[in-house]
Amino acid sequence: MKAKIFYDLWEMECCGTPFKIGEGVDWLVRNIDGIKDTIEVDNLDYIYDAHNDDWENIYKLKGIVKTINIYYEKFKIKEVDGRNMLVPIPKTSKIVNTNSSDDYEEEMDGLKASAYVVELEDVTIRPATEKEVKYS
Repeated sequence: MKAKIFYDLWEMECCGTPFKIGEGVDWLVRNIDGIKDTIEVDNLDYIYDAHNDDWENIYKLKGIVKTINIYYEKFKIKEVDGRNMLVPIPKTSKIVNTNSSDDYEEEMDGLKASAYVVELEDVTIRPATEKEVKYS
């Protein structure tokens, strides 16, 4: 089985483990429901989520990394609920192939790296247990 995972860069920066093509990964993921609607990537299966304690809606996924793409976006400051926030500008994304992840990716053409789009092969997936989803 194959799967395409959206892996937010902030997750890697916080406490992720770098990965590269050909390596095996063991990730906590959830369905893509609720993923921000500005993401311009087709056929996503799951989103990596190591910061969610809703264990009943988290899955344990294992697979071999087949491809890694860096997802770049352009952002603008917008007032949301009385606070200034950086929000992505629609239709400005760019996807660039790479061989490995990092905890920091350089800007490119005025765009900021915001995620990895990772294709996995030899995937197994099952519901996570409460013990596996202990976020602290």
